Amino acid sequence: MGKALEAVCTYVEQEQKIGNWLDDHTICFNLCNEEVESHVYDKIIEVFDKQITIQKNRLLKYQGEQLMREYLKEFRFCTTYRSVIWKITCYLERFWIPSQKDALKIRELALVRWRKTCYLMAADTVRGSILDLIDASRNKEAADRPLIKQFIESLQQLSLELGAEFYKEQFEKPFIQRLKQYYGRESKEYFSTHPIAEYMAKAEERIREEEGMAGSFFLESTKPLVVEALNESLISDHFDALQRTFEGMLREHNEPEMKTFYFLLSRLSDGLSGSSKTFENYLLKEVLTPVITQQYRAKQKEQIEGLDKFCQDFIAIKRKYSKLIDECFLKNVLFQEAMDKAFSAALNAPNENYIGKPEKATSEKKAKVAKKAKVYKIDRLLANFVDNLFKGKKELKFGTEETEAFFGDVVKIVAYFTSRDVFFECSKRHLCQRLLSTKRNEDLEASFLNKLKAQFGQNMVRHLQGMLNDVAGEGRENLQKEFEEYLVKNKVGEKN
Repeated sequence: MGKALEAVCTYVEQEQKIGNWLDDHTICFNLCNEEVESHVYDKIIEVFDKQITIQKNRLLKYQGEQLMREYLKEFRFCTTYRSVIWKITCYLERFWIPSQKDALKIRELALVRWRKTCYLMAADTVRGSILDLIDASRNKEAADRPLIKQFIESLQQLSLELGAEFYKEQFEKPFIQRLKQYYGRESKEYFSTHPIAEYMAKAEERIREEEGMAGSFFLESTKPLVVEALNESLISDHFDALQRTFEGMLREHNEPEMKTFYFLLSRLSDGLSGSSKTFENYLLKEVLTPVITQQYRAKQKEQIEGLDKFCQDFIAIKRKYSKLIDECFLKNVLFQEAMDKAFSAALNAPNENYIGKPEKATSEKKAKVAKKAKVYKIDRLLANFVDNLFKGKKELKFGTEETEAFFGDVVKIVAYFTSRDVFFECSKRHLCQRLLSTKRNEDLEASFLNKLKAQFGQNMVRHLQGMLNDVAGEGRENLQKEFEEYLVKNKVGEKN
């Protein structure tokens, strides 16, 4: 039996065709089907031990990377002959081994003995060579990547009763330690010798490359540790410097850099709180406040003449930064809230912050005469702008789709005001005037009211809706009927 099994191993190693070793195969198979199970099992152990010892002695001739290559080659041979022997002894495994308390399955038996004999002897060297190959791949050098994957797969096979802890101890921990060392060293050097924009691009490239190696360089279960290590080495260690550059990106409106900035800092648990605050302050102080201040300082006549341009420019600001949040910050809620806070603070700030106060009176008499400069607030200007859109002023002749887009933007901006009374009162007055015109567009009017209703609710819009209903559809017919009844009742128009 033993000689036959040894012969089978030799045939497998020499990759001979099964016809050449069919006799030995038959001898083993027949013995496994006779009632000599214990004897056969002992012989299998003996053959495995002898064969693995031969392989170990061959491995002792090698060092360094060559040992790693030969180790993986010998391991493949081991897994091949243990599979062949398992097929030969399948009857034994199905009917005898399950009844034995301490008997291992044939395939596990070979791997356990390999682990104790060959793996423990070569582990440090093989693992070190594999990690060197990974570093070479990171350096864009030629590296035999299939060998890395073979080693990872071999650890999975050898884990057996030790479970995931075997992989963690034998590879995961050393791998993460090497990864931190590699990127910690590279990031410090690159950061000190390149502009921050180039460093961010490099960090993003490294992160995508490393995480893309899951399944080849490491198991998926290791990925969270890889992410954590990359974040620490490439982002956290340079967080303050990265944060300081963000306002400059906003000022230059550098979208590619902001996309990279967001990609990096969004990976940290609290990486965006400071950035969103910077965004809020920049938008309020550098963008909105100057625009509104200039408008409030203008004379009333200038405000009226320039209201359409001002409203379009103000809406353009809203669109610009909404698009920025969508495309660069992936609709992140922190940046959305930051923009909302900035617009709300700018639009609801007391007028005294913007309007030039009246000159101080030199006497009590003059003080009584002194009056505050009149100014149109933004909500009133927006209501006038909407009215001009409905009237189709020469410079505001847009298609229906674009006009409705303006309506949507106006409604969103009005939502930032703590009080919308001025806007709705103006809108009511303007609607009344438009409804008296024969050129009104009732569909467009209904569309605008629907947008208001969606944003503020039915209660805020009921007066406007009632006015529109009175001159449209059934409301118009009822008015006409009531008017005719009035004429008849009062005999209006009849000749005496």
